[in-house]
Amino acid sequence: MSGWLFIVRAASLAEWRHQRNVGPCGAGEHNNGSWVARAAGEKEAAPCCQYSTPDGVAPACGPSDGDSRDFKNWGARSPYGERPVMHGQSDFLLQLGGNGCKCKNWVDEYAWEPAKCTLAQWDAAAFCSLLGKRSLMFIGDSTMIQVGVAVINAVHWEMRGGSGGGGGGGCQEQLSVGLSSTLIGRALGVSNFGRRWVELANMSHSKAPGASTRPDIVVTSAGPHVTLLKDFELLLAQVVDEHRELFPEVKLVWQTQPGAGCAPSPLEEAPGKAFWARQHPKPQTRYNWPLFPAFDDAARARFAHPAASRENLFLLDVSPLALRADAHPGSRGDVPGDCVHSCLPGPLDHLVPRTLLHLMLHHGL
Repeated sequence: MSGWLFIVRAASLAEWRHQRNVGPCGAGEHNNGSWVARAAGEKEAAPCCQYSTPDGVAPACGPSDGDSRDFKNWGARSPYGERPVMHGQSDFLLQLGGNGCKCKNWVDEYAWEPAKCTLAQWDAAAFCSLLGKRSLMFIGDSTMIQVGVAVINAVHWEMRGGSGGGGGGGCQEQLSVGLSSTLIGRALGVSNFGRRWVELANMSHSKAPGASTRPDIVVTSAGPHVTLLKDFELLLAQVVDEHRELFPEVKLVWQTQPGAGCAPSPLEEAPGKAFWARQHPKPQTRYNWPLFPAFDDAARARFAHPAASRENLFLLDVSPLALRADAHPGSRGDVPGDCVHSCLPGPLDHLVPRTLLHLMLHHGL
């Protein structure tokens, strides 16, 4: 039933999980599953903090007061320039540019459930315990910035006690985000902004006492700004070579593509020719959405082969996001044409933190 949507009654979801009584997912096994109705009482997600909105959208976002916020320098005055690395903060959630916060009246009604195995449920305390004193950096284009901010805020939000709390003690200050559209500093498609991933990795100075200055873990990805499959394969080869030559001790994690294309409801199967024929031709051609599955296959060959973990290479497989064509800013016309960024909170900050924690718990990350 891989890739098929199966809706169950929310009230029965917890019981259904318990009755399955299956073991943890092996590599890639979680992709065989379904987006099911969320159970009542599931954890409250962090709000989306839009940097251009005065005082954010929630008290936890803090004031939009310019230079006291790293991410403000990624706004209109200095896009991608002055501070190419952003860190989690102790006293406020990170603010996010772009379109992720522009989904009006958006409430995600689904959760991902593998069919034959168990994917870790998100637990910020467990994540921080497993991370220890290590630092982790997310590097990539704007879709990866969304991922990094979502994970950092998921840690901070849960550790502070959600909307009703003011606590702290999370490891978010050991997490950072760096912007790089193609990772290797080459123009391979539309736009080439940000610094090379190897430069950004050398800029990651964790604020946490006792933490290493260079990230111990790098989670990275590229794709929308790469036009041709052969160039994507070149990019992968160079990233792997640079890792082996410069940072062999760093655990390098490649995230699969975030999914693209708009629809009014979740898809029942992975996007195919008929789906792409219904999409607006300009953005899907400009950002190569139909090539995403081929990009992911190439990444699996590099990061998910049997010996990959011995080389400190890992795959963060978020393929179920491809079914959530309903969860983009363009899906309901909030931002027409944006069918690649994710509405937040939504499936991205539901699935990615869980999958990352699962890698740490069960696959040696």
